[in-house]
Amino acid sequence: MEHHGQLPQKLRIAIRQARKAQGRSQSDIARDAGLTQKHVSNIETGKIVPRFDTLLEIVWALNYDLILVPRHATGLVNSLVRGQSDPDAQSGPEAPWFEDLIDDEGEQ
Repeated sequence: MEHHGQLPQKLRIAIRQARKAQGRSQSDIARDAGLTQKHVSNIETGKIVPRFDTLLEIVWALNYDLILVPRHATGLVNSLVRGQSDPDAQSGPEAPWFEDLIDDEGEQ
């Protein structure tokens, strides 16, 4: 388990991979989220922990959303996402990296 003062590594990786899958730069995301490229870089690398509203702006800039899922249901949600997988998709819940965001035990 990671230190509570950090954005989980899997989430940082997912953000970076979603951005790259869309062919977008950190500057593109920064512009859409109202941030600087350096700030996005520091979040992706774990040098800083974003405020929740900043994280949400980045996620929205990637055309995603954050949802709150009860821990006991994460396995089910993961199964639903895997069931909707499209191997040719480049982004979204169908993207190959998304399946790794929540492991098989439902733990982040």
